[in-house]
Amino acid sequence: MLKIYLIRWNHLASYVGIPTAFEDIRLLLDQRSEAHVLLVNYATIEILQTDRVLQQFGF
Repeated sequence: MLKIYLIRWNHLASYVGIPTAFEDIRLLLDQRSEAHVLLVNYATIEILQTDRVLQQFGF
């Protein structure tokens, strides 16, 4: 767990020494990784009567 924390903490250090031609690509990737995305849950919830639920689980 600590190792993952240190890797995330030193994230920018991984870009040291890259050619300047890739600087724009790095900036675009950084912006994209910080984008906020709305997640939609398409799960269907089924409402059951109490006796059906109890029978299903053997009560």
